[in-house]
Amino acid sequence: MSGQSIIIPYHRDREMIKFAVNCIVKTVSSDVEIVIVGNNYLSEELAVDFPYSNVKYYTIEENLFYPRAINFGVEHSSGEIITFVDPDVFVKYGWYEPLIEAISHSDIGAVGCKLINPSTGRIIDFGISHTRVNAVHPLMGERPSFHLASESRRVRSICSAVLTTRRSLFEELNGMDINLPYTYTDIDYCFRLGGIGKSTMACANSIAYHKGSSDPENSKSYSFKYLNADSKAMFYSKWGEQIPVDLGKWFRISFSYFRDMNNDFARRVFLLDLSTVYDRSYYYELLREQGIEFLESHVVPVKTRDIDHLTLHKMVDFDIIETAVPILYFVDSFLELFDNSLWFDHRDITRDYVVDRNGCVHMLSDISNRAC
Repeated sequence: MSGQSIIIPYHRDREMIKFAVNCIVKTVSSDVEIVIVGNNYLSEELAVDFPYSNVKYYTIEENLFYPRAINFGVEHSSGEIITFVDPDVFVKYGWYEPLIEAISHSDIGAVGCKLINPSTGRIIDFGISHTRVNAVHPLMGERPSFHLASESRRVRSICSAVLTTRRSLFEELNGMDINLPYTYTDIDYCFRLGGIGKSTMACANSIAYHKGSSDPENSKSYSFKYLNADSKAMFYSKWGEQIPVDLGKWFRISFSYFRDMNNDFARRVFLLDLSTVYDRSYYYELLREQGIEFLESHVVPVKTRDIDHLTLHKMVDFDIIETAVPILYFVDSFLELFDNSLWFDHRDITRDYVVDRNGCVHMLSDISNRAC
C-alpha cells in the first residue's frame, strides 16, 4: 500500500472545520486523501459541505470520542502514511512536507509539529516530557523562533493534534486505545511505539496553529472535558511504574543553554515557589542537579494551574522584595510573571531568574522587558 491520507475527527463548530479543511487543502497536493469523520448525535452539526475532490466526509450520528473517530478514519482511508489533524488546527504553508520527510526514516514511528497558540503566537506544544504524576510541555510559552525550538528533536511523546505515522505501525498496535476517550490517547500511542523500538520526533519546521487548551470553548473541551479525569486515571492505571520519567533530560538541555547565555547566573538563591505542582521535591532535586543551592525557601499557595497572571506585590510578603539574595521564582509558566511593574521597579532583579514546571528558564529582567 502506498499514498498519503489525512484523518480529521470532527464533532462540532461547522465554520471552524470548514476553515481548517480549507487551510489543509491549500497546502497539500491534491493526491493526498483527506478523510473527515463527522460524529455527533446532533445531526445539524454534521451538515457541512466540503467541495473538494480529495475529501471524503463520513457522518455518524453518534459521539464516537477521539480514539474511535481516529480508528474509524484510518479504517476508511487508503494511505500508508497517515496524518491525524484535529479540527481546531489551522496549518501554515510548509507544514506537511517536513512531517513526510521525517516519517520516511525507518526508526521513526510518529512525528508531530510545532503547535502555536493562535492568540499569542507562542508555542503550546513541541514534544511532551514526563514526571511521575504529570505530562509536561517543554518550550510551552516560548516564541516559535526560540533557539531551543529551532531544531527537531526526539521526544517520548507528542500531541496528536498533528501526528504523522505509518498505517503498518498503527495496525500493528491495534490503533488508538478506545479506553482513553479524551486525553492521553496520543501519549499512550507514542509509548506503545517505543515498546516496539520506534522513536517519536517533534519536527521544528512543521508549524500549525492549535486552539486546543488556549480556548476553553473549543469543540473537544466544550463537549468532553468531563472525561478528562477518567482518561488520566485510565492512562496512569495502564502505565503506572512504566512511565518514562524524563523531564530531567530536558532540564539539563534547557539549563545548558541558559548557562551559555548567562554564565554568571546565581547558584545560591532564595527559592520562591509559586507553582501548583504536587511533586515539588522532584523539581527541587532537578534544580539542585544544576548546582543550585537554596539558602532559604518560601512557598506561596496558588490554587489554579497555569493561572493567567501572578501579581507578586499582592501574593508575596513585601519584606521579600528587599531581600539581598537573588530570587529563583519557580512557577507553572514564566508567562505568568509579565506585568509586575511595582515589583520590577522596587526590587533589584538583576540576578533574579525564573524556572517553570515545563523547564523554561529566563532572567526576570528579560521578562520585565518582554525580551523573551
